[in-house]
Amino acid sequence: MQDQSFENLYCALLFLLTRKARSPSLDLDGMIKDHLEWLTGHPETRNLPTLRKTSRRLAMHWTSGAPADIAPIKTTPVKPGRTDLH
Repeated sequence: MQDQSFENLYCALLFLLTRKARSPSLDLDGMIKDHLEWLTGHPETRNLPTLRKTSRRLAMHWTSGAPADIAPIKTTPVKPGRTDLH
């Protein structure tokens, strides 16, 4: 996907996931996988290794025939409003 801002790409992915959750019968899996792959390769994820790794692993999940049990990624919970993340 060319010329997509990180924010637009992320918002489109959230929209697709919400549509899929509300209407599981919709065949959006391929689009969700594509958006996750685009997020993985987006230049702005270079400094967000957890997002990059998660997007890459979730893209595998949304690929037809992918294993159903993808191990969770270990992260530290963050409270909203925290500013000491860097």
